[in-house]
Amino acid sequence: MIDLILRKETLFWLSFGIDVLLCLIQFPMFLWNGPQWMMDIFHVEGGKDEKNKPKVTPAFCQLYDLFLVCYSGYCAMMFYSCYSIIVHPDLLPKFGSIMLGVIFAKITLMSQWQKRLGPKKKDDDKDTLKDNKDMSLFYFYLPCYGGYCLLCLWESYVRA
Repeated sequence: MIDLILRKETLFWLSFGIDVLLCLIQFPMFLWNGPQWMMDIFHVEGGKDEKNKPKVTPAFCQLYDLFLVCYSGYCAMMFYSCYSIIVHPDLLPKFGSIMLGVIFAKITLMSQWQKRLGPKKKDDDKDTLKDNKDMSLFYFYLPCYGGYCLLCLWESYVRA
């Protein structure tokens, strides 16, 4: 059991498995609850006051549909990757590198949010959606995928 936990592949499967589970849970949740639910998640300024709650517009519905198209592609990629890795385990280092690239892309794009949205307001909680996502990227996904890729590089260097 300890040998299984101490393998470098555990770093990949831990983070990738969580991504696959999130796809299994979140995608149907977004489909089931619709655009108003998504608007409520991202709108935190007005609190729970119904008067300050933004209404879903046709433009937001188009953006929501575009989001679901992109998210369905991401989920399909995750499920196909999982299948491919199980059938062809020699592809695991390549998928690990791809997922590390995806994490770097997320970090880069999310670092630009503050430029687009402006500085935080005084009444914003420190525990915002972005802060939580940043923490999961920096303290979980980056060490898992990055550690896996570094261990693969080290292993290929030692073998050479």
